[in-house]
Amino acid sequence: MLESAGFTLVRTKGSHHIFSHPRQRRLLVVPYRRPLLPVYVRKALEAIDELAD
Repeated sequence: MLESAGFTLVRTKGSHHIFSHPRQRRLLVVPYRRPLLPVYVRKALEAIDELAD
């Protein structure tokens, strides 16, 4: 979902994947586990919505 919105995987640290987007200054940290908790989905959607503004 993040990569299709233009985010790129910057690095991984342990079980966390860290994404960035060229138009945003903040990094988005997502733990790599299944199932993904709703809080991380919400944060990802908020970051994508900020790009649309």
